[in-house]
Amino acid sequence: MMQNRVMSLVMPHRDALVQCVLEGWREYVDLPTERRVHLTRSARAIVVHCNIIKNLSLTFGMDGPTRVVEFGLLRYLSIDGEKFAVGLRAKKLDCNLRTSNAHTLQQQTLAEQLLMPWADVETIHAILGYTLTDDEIEPSVSGVWLTQEDQQRVLWSECLWSAAEQAALPTGQRQAERPLPVAVVGPKARDATNQERIG
Repeated sequence: MMQNRVMSLVMPHRDALVQCVLEGWREYVDLPTERRVHLTRSARAIVVHCNIIKNLSLTFGMDGPTRVVEFGLLRYLSIDGEKFAVGLRAKKLDCNLRTSNAHTLQQQTLAEQLLMPWADVETIHAILGYTLTDDEIEPSVSGVWLTQEDQQRVLWSECLWSAAEQAALPTGQRQAERPLPVAVVGPKARDATNQERIG
């Protein structure tokens, strides 16, 4: 079953994937209010998508068995197994766990084949998605999901993280937010005498 195959490769990375999505939303929320209020829902989804892809790139890199891949304008996380791979696209989901996609030939191919046909190995196409609360003014992430869909329906879904379940846990058992790795080159460290530190 395709769901089992996808989950076998994704679950070892579950916490990191959830963190990349939640951090991507938090980075959107941290934008100045005057910038956020002018964004349409679709523009907001694009900003969050870019944040998530950036976080996936920082966490997994651009090469190796788990990496962010760029194919034309499409950017996704590829997780390689021994005999197949999974390609995860970051998307906002509606209340029925469906994505909203432009009707392109590429989208049609992904929905029909459920595979990424340009990849060197069999790569199953799946969605790393997030749902939002119904609050129109200040929505928040209600869930992080793994799904697969064709042109008509969601074929299967797996909840990776739920805000409701998280809130019900005792504080000590909640998934702690951890800073994502950031590749920043800053000023050289200096000691108390203002001399450059070696090592």
